[in-house]
Parts: sequence; structure tokens; C-alpha cells
Amino acid sequence: MTLAALLLQLAILSPCQPPGLPPLAQWLAGSSVPDFLEDERGARVPAVRTRYVLPDRTVDVLWVSREVAWVDLEPSAPGGNVLYDAGMVGDDLRLRLRAMPACQWRRGRAP
Repeated sequence: MTLAALLLQLAILSPCQPPGLPPLAQWLAGSSVPDFLEDERGARVPAVRTRYVLPDRTVDVLWVSREVAWVDLEPSAPGGNVLYDAGMVGDDLRLRLRAMPACQWRRGRAP
């Protein structure tokens, strides 16, 4: 496999990179806890909330399967700033029924 093919494969397998944050490879994973994200029908979908230490801040990431649903930029502040992937969740931060990463990041408030 050529280097170009390997890099392309890694890009396809990697989750979308939220804007304004360092590359995911620089994020140091801390604790993870089971969580749930409500979908558009009100069903609770299993998720994992992981705390990451970045060079300039700490963030919480809500993972659904292997995809980033949203990044809480202020995990210690209730109702903090959230970056969410519009293909995964709607403006109400509920999981879309046909959730697919779109790499289209929007800002919202943490639930």
C-alpha cells in the first residue's frame, strides 16, 4: 500500500475534525462514562462521553458508535458552548434518525 493510499484510508476512518481545535491526535483521553443521547423520536441511544485534555483546554466529547456527535467546549459550565456535527444531531442536539457525519459543525448550548 502506498503512503497516499494509507493516508486516504486513515482520513476515511477518522472522525470529522471540529474546527478551531487541535488535530485529534493531540487530544489526551481521560475518563469515559456511558451516556445516552435522545433521538428525534425520543428514544435513548447509547453513547459514550469522554473527557479530553487539549493543549489549551479540556473538552467533553459525546461519541455515538465511532462518530463524534458533539464537543462540549466548556464541560464544567452548565449550558456551555457545544460544537455539533449537523449530520449527526439537529439544532436541538437530538440524534438524527439517519445520523451520518457531515463534518458540518455548528454551535449550540449544552443540554
